[in-house]
Amino acid sequence: MADNKNHHFVPQFYLRYFSSNKKGINLLNLKMGKVVLGAALRQQCSRDYFYGKDVRYERALGEVEAASSGALRKLIDSKRVFSKDSPDFISILIYVSLQYYRTGSKVDYLNQMVDGLAKDFLKYQIPAEDLSKFTIGMDGLSNLAVRNAFNNYAMLIDMEWLLVEAEPGCEFITSDTPVLFLNTFFPKDIASANTGIVSSGLIVLFPLTPTLTLVLFDGVVYRPHGLRNNQAFSHVVPRSDVDQLNDCQCASADENIYFRSDQLDVAEIFRRSKRLRPSQKVIQTTFVKEDSAESRRELIVTRQAAPRLAPRISFLKERKGAVRWRGDFLRQKVRQEIVLRNPWLHGVLKEYQKLEDEGRQVPPILEFIQMRADQQPR
Repeated sequence: MADNKNHHFVPQFYLRYFSSNKKGINLLNLKMGKVVLGAALRQQCSRDYFYGKDVRYERALGEVEAASSGALRKLIDSKRVFSKDSPDFISILIYVSLQYYRTGSKVDYLNQMVDGLAKDFLKYQIPAEDLSKFTIGMDGLSNLAVRNAFNNYAMLIDMEWLLVEAEPGCEFITSDTPVLFLNTFFPKDIASANTGIVSSGLIVLFPLTPTLTLVLFDGVVYRPHGLRNNQAFSHVVPRSDVDQLNDCQCASADENIYFRSDQLDVAEIFRRSKRLRPSQKVIQTTFVKEDSAESRRELIVTRQAAPRLAPRISFLKERKGAVRWRGDFLRQKVRQEIVLRNPWLHGVLKEYQKLEDEGRQVPPILEFIQMRADQQPR
């Protein structure tokens, strides 16, 4: 990263994979519905002082990105997934988590959440018409998002990997929100609450180049389908899959989608994905727990509005055991809202975070996970 005020939340090294000349990139602005060919790459996915004015923070992220860019290049050149004991495997996991959490869209969501919660507390002291005249936010939320990425990346170590390649004549697009979390296993009302990094049935989509997309998936729920035996290499998928993944990317984008070919019909992608896009970034629901003359208690639940993503991709199929489990789960009269993919790993990471918060001396997170695994009864 350059030592200046223009901070990128999607790094230029990544966007260059979707550029034909490494300097300009084609984009579609979703707000205006306008295509711009050869837009200046250095101006994309960036904001002034996104990480604050302390250059040490931006430089530290630059070191992480340097390691990730090398691993990403190896993955793209080899078209072969890494073994789980490879340092490159961890570098990619860190980058995927980092790219998911630290986008302009995520920071905007956090600020809107702060604004909504603060105004909900102030509504009894300040008239609504006065509250509407200003916005309440917080500094440093981008750094909080980055911290979440480093705290949570290890939750992805149990996910299976798959590289899918677009058939000739097709291409993948990317966006200012390139890493997508979705869930096709649960019905829509349950899936919306189960697209987090800990969720059962999670699928992660990350377009690497116009021809290659990395897919992470819950191996207990899904299995590769219709692919050749050696799952380590990339697998060519048909246009129908490419179209659906592009629709998901466009529906999840904040402001812009990016593409390489001047001939790609991005207007059609935009048209198809419109129905999938959320109408707002934040959904805030207030539940009244007590309302009397003496007091009022409320439970305020805030979540990020998610696009309605449910692609019917051909290369993943639900496992029979998972389908039976889902049937039993849906028949329960009372069931948990969030279904954990790996309760043991989730518990270990919560323990690790607690120890860190207490200021205790702890080893690196992956060593800690292995230590706890070694302590399990045989």
